[in-house]
Amino acid sequence: PLAFFTWHDKIEDQHAGHVMDELEELFFNDDFDEEKFIKGGRDMLEGVEAFWVGLNEQRIAAAHTD
Repeated sequence: PLAFFTWHDKIEDQHAGHVMDELEELFFNDDFDEEKFIKGGRDMLEGVEAFWVGLNEQRIAAAHTD
């Protein structure tokens, strides 16, 4: 089981590196639209919040059924 987490950590590091490269390429592009970028980030964070709120609601509901 520990090997999975070691492998997963390496994959996450690799993904983070690729995301950073993509963000830098986008940011340094002459037609970079900061307003659109910030709105997209906020939209993504709203989606993450909805996921975590839903997950927490499921966790609480499951705890009450035990």
